[in-house]
Amino acid sequence: MPEFSEEALRKIAKEKVGKRLAIQIHVAAYIGVNLLLAVINLLPIFSGSVYLFPHHWWFLWPACSWAVGLVMHVASYLIWLAGVTSRSKKGLLYHMIAYITVNTYLIFVWWMSGSGYIWFLYPLFGWLVGLIIHSVTIRPKSGEMSWMDKKVEDELAKIKAKEMKEKSLKGV
Repeated sequence: MPEFSEEALRKIAKEKVGKRLAIQIHVAAYIGVNLLLAVINLLPIFSGSVYLFPHHWWFLWPACSWAVGLVMHVASYLIWLAGVTSRSKKGLLYHMIAYITVNTYLIFVWWMSGSGYIWFLYPLFGWLVGLIIHSVTIRPKSGEMSWMDKKVEDELAKIKAKEMKEKSLKGV
């Protein structure tokens, strides 16, 4: 394990505390606002001499919608905490988490809207194709370079060849 200076460790600790606090604030706000919305939704309405109770639980819509964003915030913190630094790996992880949370939400919308025609399968499978392509482009087979790394190496070889050609022309 590499040695870190006191200042570097302090900076890391401060960043970790800040990120954790941000997550705690988001979770507290999520819980507080959604409890308030649930209370508002479920309060009986007095109409004349009769109390009317809600037949539609609308507070579930914003609760589930906001949960998608909250999951992405928590995922961002956990990915940072795990020390994932590769942009391509982070991108794939975010893509996978978004795929799972958004499609879970779409299934919830389908269920809440009457569970008729199974329309959520179209975005679910369409997005899955994109996720598979994303995964294939960055995840190499054991002992091989990823597709992206191969393309970078090819481009680097082209640039070096062009530089060599320019140098040889200048030398003539």
